[in-house]
Amino acid sequence: MTAVSKNIAICPDCGSEVRLKKPPYLGQLITCHHCDSVLEVINRSPLELDWAEAAWDDDVSSNFDAGRNGRRRNGR
Repeated sequence: MTAVSKNIAICPDCGSEVRLKKPPYLGQLITCHHCDSVLEVINRSPLELDWAEAAWDDDVSSNFDAGRNGRRRNGR
């Protein structure tokens, strides 16, 4: 989603404005302060955010590593 201002974007998860103090770089990870979604800058002009795939991949792989009761599969 895009916004009018140069350093304002819209969170794709909750629709809130995400304001940045400095111009971001492409690929920068940003957290929405409203819903805590981890977002990635996918376009700089206009500023556009999407869900960060790297953060999602890390979360999913950690879920596969955990066994019952939050223990690791190797018993640690």
